[in-house]
Amino acid sequence: MAGRGMTFGAPMAWGKGGKGMPMIVKKDAEKKPEPEKAAGREIFGSAKKEEKEGPKLVVGEGAFQPRSLKIGETENEIKKKRINGVLNRMAPEKYESLARCLVDEHKILEDDDILKDALGMIFKRATSQQDLCAMFANLCKFIEDELPAERSKTYRRMLLETVQSEYEELRKMGEDDVPKAKRLGNAQFVGELYAKGLLNSKVMLYLLSNLIPPTEADKRCEARPCHTSIEVFCKLLATAGATLDSEPMSHATITDYFRSLKELAALADYPPRIRFMMMNTEALRSKNWPDTNSKALTIADQQKVLEEQMEKSLQANTGEKGHTGAATAWGSSAEIMEVKSEVVQKPKNESKKEGDGKKDKKKKKK
Repeated sequence: MAGRGMTFGAPMAWGKGGKGMPMIVKKDAEKKPEPEKAAGREIFGSAKKEEKEGPKLVVGEGAFQPRSLKIGETENEIKKKRINGVLNRMAPEKYESLARCLVDEHKILEDDDILKDALGMIFKRATSQQDLCAMFANLCKFIEDELPAERSKTYRRMLLETVQSEYEELRKMGEDDVPKAKRLGNAQFVGELYAKGLLNSKVMLYLLSNLIPPTEADKRCEARPCHTSIEVFCKLLATAGATLDSEPMSHATITDYFRSLKELAALADYPPRIRFMMMNTEALRSKNWPDTNSKALTIADQQKVLEEQMEKSLQANTGEKGHTGAATAWGSSAEIMEVKSEVVQKPKNESKKEGDGKKDKKKKKK
């Protein structure tokens, strides 16, 4: 028998064990032949070929290219860029790790050409940042200590050539073309190198003689060196004066220079700023050459300095030592905290009663 709603002519099948509703078994539909893959590829390929190709981009000569794709760049040029990147990240906190990275990873000691280029990069970094001159001078000393004894003379010669080339470059450019900060940074870095024992005293005396001519005291006053030369002269003495004054070969010459500084400071032709600078340099010698050059501070040192400044400002405002809290128009912070502690907070029940009493008064008024 056939159930209602069923179509005749189609074979039926029953569920498992003959139970359940009858199921219609459909005949397998005729499968359409699939196109060959190769034919499909040819069709799509032909469609792509029919598309119109746009104009090609022309790459300029100075276009940016990644380092790995640059053509004609040698290994030494890539190494120099990496060394420059390490010097850019040089800071007091990272000095030891980055100095070791230059020697171990980048291997600046293997090739003399790379070492000379590295010295030029260090010199430019130091002269542009006066507070880092001492750190870069320590880096030059660290490089010398890592070199074998046979190459120490070669390294000293390369360092002297770098100092001489920078000095000649500044001398050719003239006073107006070179920023004063660069001249002062150059003088401070050269003084730091001399203080570390990397330069000879003859080099320092030569530089000082070019700033102020090595003649008699009365003739020096007639020469009247410019303001910038006097500033660079004072910066050199402030950095390397202690070492120069302690050597017997240069002690007499330094004494002669200070005699001329005293006479130049007495002249009215120079502005007060220059005259006071020369007098301050004389005071450094009388006080046994204290270190007055600004140096880079680590983050921890900066935090200590800020804390000390905050404590001094708070003590000045309150007038009490060891007192924490700034004074305000309402009194000091400690006094305000004492007043707050004396105030007794009311319980919640009392506050609710007060609120209910206010509502009752409003109703009576209405």
